[in-house]
Amino acid sequence: MTGVGIGLLAGLLTGFAVEIFWKRNMVVMMLGGLVGVLLGAGFEAIRFWWRMHRFRAAKNSKF
Repeated sequence: MTGVGIGLLAGLLTGFAVEIFWKRNMVVMMLGGLVGVLLGAGFEAIRFWWRMHRFRAAKNSKF
């Protein structure tokens, strides 16, 4: 869940920066937030997969 929050914040900040310095368009800001959420969700999914992978590897260890 942390990754989604960080992605949302980064996406909104990027959207604001693009809106202020490049185009003054609310759609650009909203798309930046959406991309940030998707990137954050992807990061969180990869992190979750990695933790489960490590847990399974440790559980199946013979040591």
